[in-house]
Amino acid sequence: MVALVCSVLDAQAEDLAPAPVYPYGPVVPVYPYGPVVSAEPLAPVPVAPPPQRERAPAYSRTTLTTLGLGATVFAERSTTGGPANLWRPGVSLELTTRFPVGQRAGFAMRLAWGMTEFQRFTEVTGTGYRLGAWTTRAYKDVSCWATKSDWQPFRAMGGMYAFAALVFPYLAAGGFYLVAPLAMTTYVKLDATGTLDLVEGDEHGLVPYLEGGLGFVGYLHPTSALPLAGVGPTLGAGVRAGRLDASLKGTWLPPYLHGEALDLRTNVMLGSVAVGVVF
Repeated sequence: MVALVCSVLDAQAEDLAPAPVYPYGPVVPVYPYGPVVSAEPLAPVPVAPPPQRERAPAYSRTTLTTLGLGATVFAERSTTGGPANLWRPGVSLELTTRFPVGQRAGFAMRLAWGMTEFQRFTEVTGTGYRLGAWTTRAYKDVSCWATKSDWQPFRAMGGMYAFAALVFPYLAAGGFYLVAPLAMTTYVKLDATGTLDLVEGDEHGLVPYLEGGLGFVGYLHPTSALPLAGVGPTLGAGVRAGRLDASLKGTWLPPYLHGEALDLRTNVMLGSVAVGVVF
């Protein structure tokens, strides 16, 4: 019993004992072989991924339409010689639409209007000028006749009807001038060709190309003015630089594939060099 009481008193004395006082600050443990390192592995430090370079979007080819103006030539050569040899230079107006297929190939439709018969333009405009001059003289004659003193009321009435009727020759003279550019027409040609870009360019780059296909031609024969038609191979090459397009094209109508103005067999060749604006 006495031992139990003594152990209780000793425990209470330990609890009531004052805490030790260190005059030089708290005791810091010293490790002679360096600081204690935890055996547990350290968590990896997160590292931000490097910035990704944005790729430029791939160039997407679109349908292109070109309106061009250039020089053309209509040539006819007989296979047996004779008077069928012709060479007519002129101008051409072309409208071309290209449809892309993949990155370099495509399909093109071209409508060309060739004008080489300039003497027809002179003849038609000359007819319009002569008709207008005749109408002017007729107005002058009617005005003089209507102002004479004898039977002046009846003359004035007749002069009004004559003036009204003379409007029609003036309109006809203007019509001759309007159709005069059409009189220069030598041929109208529709080309259906496949195209191939030699490089993969963009909308601002320099893109040379080749093309080939069939040409369907309707033409007025330069000497006989007979309406004829034909079909034959057509080839071309060109270069596109941004919104400008320069091209060289040729079409051959072999014998038996086009109409003949004379009782001969001829080769008809059409060529053009044009510069156009791409829309």
